[in-house]
This record gives sequence, C-alpha cells and structure tokens, in this order.
Amino acid sequence: MFDCLRQNLHTMRVTLLVLSSAYLASCIPPPHPAVVAVRQAEELLPPHLRSPALSNPHLQRVLPLTSLLHNGEQARSTTS
Repeated sequence: MFDCLRQNLHTMRVTLLVLSSAYLASCIPPPHPAVVAVRQAEELLPPHLRSPALSNPHLQRVLPLTSLLHNGEQARSTTS
C-alpha cells in the first residue's frame, strides 16, 4: 500500500514539474528583433568571417534573455 502511495506521489511530482516547466517556457517572449537581425546577418557571412561567439549554443540561448532583462537593445544613432 505504501509503495503505491509513494509511486503516485512521485508521478504527481513529475507531472507538476513537467507542467510548470512548460508554462514557464511559454512565458518567455520571442527574441528581440535586433538579436534576430544579427543572427541572420551572421549567416550571410562566409564561415571565416563569422563570429565564433555567435555559434556558441549557450550564448544563443542567453542573448534573448539578456535582451529581455535589460529592456531590449537600444539602437544608437551614428549621426552626431
């Protein structure tokens, strides 16, 4: 009887973990348009000119989050 209860509790915990993870993942907004533009521009370059940093999978996951945490990138004016 206790084994059955323990197994049900474990199943409920796993289910709660999966559902809460799915909910949190759905709350993350899409990447900032500037981040997407940089990635697309980088893909047009020949391999030897591409930044090795942008091919780092960890950095690719973190860039949109840092953009979100800092209210997005602010475009700087090149004219003075």
